[in-house]
Amino acid sequence: MLLGIAFPVIVSQAADTVMMLTDRVFLSRLGREHLAAAMGGGLTAFMFMTFWFGLTSYANALVAQHLGAGQRRRCGTAAAQALVISVCAYPLVLCCIPLGRLLFRAVGHAPLQQQLETQYFTIITFGAILGLVRSSVASFFSGVGRTRSVMVAAIAGMIANIAANYVLIFGKLGFPALGMAGAAYGTIIGGCLATGTLVCAYFTQHNRTEYGTLSGLRFDWPMMKTLLRFGSPSGFEFFANVAAFNLFVQMFHSYGRDVAAAITITFNWDMVAFIPMIGMNIATMSLVGRYMGANDPDTAEHATYSALTCAYAHAGTLTVLFLACPATLASLFAGGPSG
Repeated sequence: MLLGIAFPVIVSQAADTVMMLTDRVFLSRLGREHLAAAMGGGLTAFMFMTFWFGLTSYANALVAQHLGAGQRRRCGTAAAQALVISVCAYPLVLCCIPLGRLLFRAVGHAPLQQQLETQYFTIITFGAILGLVRSSVASFFSGVGRTRSVMVAAIAGMIANIAANYVLIFGKLGFPALGMAGAAYGTIIGGCLATGTLVCAYFTQHNRTEYGTLSGLRFDWPMMKTLLRFGSPSGFEFFANVAAFNLFVQMFHSYGRDVAAAITITFNWDMVAFIPMIGMNIATMSLVGRYMGANDPDTAEHATYSALTCAYAHAGTLTVLFLACPATLASLFAGGPSG
């Protein structure tokens, strides 16, 4: 059952990874500063969303617990609280835009990189509502074990993003070449399609009837209190990890465009190692929540150990790949202007 739930989520996370890799491969054709700026700007925008992602993702466990306890109509109510938080969080994320710009100046990035990453960061942050809503709705589908909907939405978004980036970055099909801004707008377009697909699936007749996704779309203080109590520590942990990692990356970027490009290439491949495993984490949370809701802790523990085994196998395979052919992997980002 673990792989049945996890595989579509892993594919959806892999689709997001491919989307980011493709963005940066395209931008590497414009120059090293563009490549580095996509990493610095994109990671900083993501950092300001991480607390809310960690908080709302706990709705997955709440949905699964109510499903396991046979309280299906409460599943929609649990997911609705995550949606309420996402909408309320969006203005707070926008207020972080000046902080991001200050960070780029404070760490001493080159002027051209600062200009590019500020542009990318600002556009991506304005589109944050898409990621927040998508994450909240995806928690519902993961909680009820219907992760194929998450996968379909992610693949649709990936295809739209890659196509839009190619057209907008390089100026194809009569569109002007927008460069860095084109990459950001392409990401927003892909996010619109992915989020829209998932929201449409969320409000289908079956989900409205079975899980109360429409009738449960209201503020529920007891459910909200539970989500805040157990989701906030996860959000703080997620934010602290990404903030430390982002500071590390930004400091490396201050050593010049070659170092910035090199560290960006390294961490782009690092994403391939860990982002798909976020899907395994989501599936594990869903199963553990379901079994705990059904008062079956032994099976919940078994599901956790199964997930660890799969994660170790994934990490081991990619370790061998990284050690065997690093030059080949790095060459994917070669070929852009050197001046």
